[in-house]
Amino acid sequence: MFRAIRNCLLFGVLLIAIDSLAQSSHKIQGRQVVGNITVDGVLSETDWLTADSIGSFWQNFPYDTSYSNTTTTVKLLADKSCIYIAAICYDVLPGNYIITSLKRDFLYPKSDAFSVHIDPFNDQTNGFAFTVSPYGVQREGLIQNGGTQGVTTDWDNKWYAETHFFTGGYTVEMAIPFKSLRYNFGDSFWKINFSRNDLKRNENSTWKPVPRNMNIATLINTGMLHWQTTPPRQGFNAAIIPYAITTINQANSHSDVLNVKPNAGLDAKIVVTPSLNLDITSNPDFAQVEVDRQVINLSRFSIFFPERRNFFIENSDLFASFGFRQIRPFFSRKIGLANGENIPIIYGARISGKVNNQWRIGAMNVQTNDFTFRDGSSAQGKNYSVAAFQKQVFGSSNVAGIFVNEVELFNPCNFNRVAGMDYNLQSKNGKWLGKAFWHQSFGTVKSLNAFANATWLFFTDKKWNIMWNHEYVDKDYNAGIGFVPRTDYYDMASDTVFKKSYIRLEPEIGYKFFPHSSIINNINPNLYADVYRNSNWSKNDALINPSVEINFQNSAIATVQYVKFFTTLLYTSDVLGNRKDSFHRGDYQYGVVSMQYQSNKRKRFGYLLSGASGTFFNGIKHSARTELSYRIQPKIVLGLISSLDYITLPSADSINKRRERTLMLISPSFEWSFTRKIFFTTYTQYNSQLDNININARFQYRFRPMSDLYVVYSDNYSIAWKGKNRALTIKLIYWLNT
Repeated sequence: MFRAIRNCLLFGVLLIAIDSLAQSSHKIQGRQVVGNITVDGVLSETDWLTADSIGSFWQNFPYDTSYSNTTTTVKLLADKSCIYIAAICYDVLPGNYIITSLKRDFLYPKSDAFSVHIDPFNDQTNGFAFTVSPYGVQREGLIQNGGTQGVTTDWDNKWYAETHFFTGGYTVEMAIPFKSLRYNFGDSFWKINFSRNDLKRNENSTWKPVPRNMNIATLINTGMLHWQTTPPRQGFNAAIIPYAITTINQANSHSDVLNVKPNAGLDAKIVVTPSLNLDITSNPDFAQVEVDRQVINLSRFSIFFPERRNFFIENSDLFASFGFRQIRPFFSRKIGLANGENIPIIYGARISGKVNNQWRIGAMNVQTNDFTFRDGSSAQGKNYSVAAFQKQVFGSSNVAGIFVNEVELFNPCNFNRVAGMDYNLQSKNGKWLGKAFWHQSFGTVKSLNAFANATWLFFTDKKWNIMWNHEYVDKDYNAGIGFVPRTDYYDMASDTVFKKSYIRLEPEIGYKFFPHSSIINNINPNLYADVYRNSNWSKNDALINPSVEINFQNSAIATVQYVKFFTTLLYTSDVLGNRKDSFHRGDYQYGVVSMQYQSNKRKRFGYLLSGASGTFFNGIKHSARTELSYRIQPKIVLGLISSLDYITLPSADSINKRRERTLMLISPSFEWSFTRKIFFTTYTQYNSQLDNININARFQYRFRPMSDLYVVYSDNYSIAWKGKNRALTIKLIYWLNT
């Protein structure tokens, strides 16, 4: 008995020792620079030669139970202005590196690269990612919501990086200014992790192990950065970003009238504290050089397009993460944009960030001007106010609250308000995620039932994915500057939009098999259901979706699935969006079988092929989609996206037996990166559903960090090549730092 107790104690001590050793092996010290560091990719300075180094990266893909085959060594230094990070990326395999482009914010999964993920607040919720390809191309982004969804690259900031090739690999040297980060002054420890994507070897690896079922940017999987000297208290720090733009527009190709429209504005970023930021804008940049990629919409509801304006980007998750994708109490794209036209914003001010390690706050106020649309209708100027907070609880979880106010400037009785609370769950081991929220709207018409609520719970480990979701949105719930498309039902017969409440149930279960195979990495059978019912529990929409996904060792993916639809049309509906083929109210059942194959992403020629066939309401639909891409490394990328839906419907009269409809989207593209500073991109979009052919060509010159000159030409035609409009836009953005 005593021997058993002794053995148990020894085993326990051994486990503690192993755990302590594992933890100590994932610590790195930020030593102070003695001399000067020149960011040139050559690690010849004495500080680099004498700096401590870490290595022993772990595989994340294709497996996650052993050290990586790729050898990577990392060093870290700091002075009063910057964090310096150096990586020696050894490479013994012959052949060229895999590079998608010389353009900033490249796709990490499709490029060889070294990356650092920083969590300055130690909250495992928000952080920063900085990535460099072997050719010195930079990629930066924000890590939001714990990094479970990866990195959003909409955020831009100043930092510096260079690389250098040597026999047997390449080196990376980064300088990240402290003023480009947000952190609490006085903290001696930050969380940090490093990753390396080696596509020649088909291996992704990280310093602190990350299970392969998780994104490498998840902040629960981080080591510890110990500062020898705590990061400096930032003095006055501001970035002023003015822009000037001129657009020359021709209403149609047969008109000689040119409309010249100059415009200018500015954004400003002012650091109030190292963790709290003030953003100010006047007549903000509406990202006129960006064009939304078109899609064929057969969903009967509005499509979500992301925000791109600089003013709304930093800490955007603090305001935008409330609710769900289809139940958003606040959607910044609704401010200053309506009916495809830009409504002038007089000013905007926003303060956001961390008060301390537990509290995160944000407040925003934006004022728009009166505006007259092209069709002669008008919009009154409105004031928008948003306040939000997050309070860290139970480790990585948080409680959050939001208040949204929209009011007409000279008619304060015309208002819309939303107040809500969210609870966001993330377990310490990252296996459990969840959300529960209650949002209430208030308007000129009072209703106690103007609310939305939901509960969502998700479990994941290396083998299982299990999800449950419930939603309820009342027809009186009105998020004026939110995104809640599912409550609006359009009756084609009366040309009227009706509001309806709905209940949604969304369960899912999936399991991953890991066969002992040199070809297949994992097989993932999955069963998903999505059920919508009206408030009286009468059926509305539902689908059942069994599927099987096969992930190959070479990064290719094959998917086979069947979707059974149950749809109740409450009104006569224009499902095809052509105002010709109406579907009468009633119940419909139809099903589709589809197959998709995405090729090895490491090859210069990549493709995605997808085909589907089945019934569609009371007709038949055959669909095909292709995505083709060819890289002439590292400068040229040729692409082609196409989709085809061939639909056969019963005839509306006794003479013709059927109606045939073809919806087609074709979009070829060409991208040429002359250098890391000069780019040319052009693509064409042929969309038969919108009866539109769009041509867009863009030249970009980054003449200094974060400062750009754009020249953009766009042209729109009907499918019969009748000119609609064309425009030439010249835009200059200049980033000024204190």
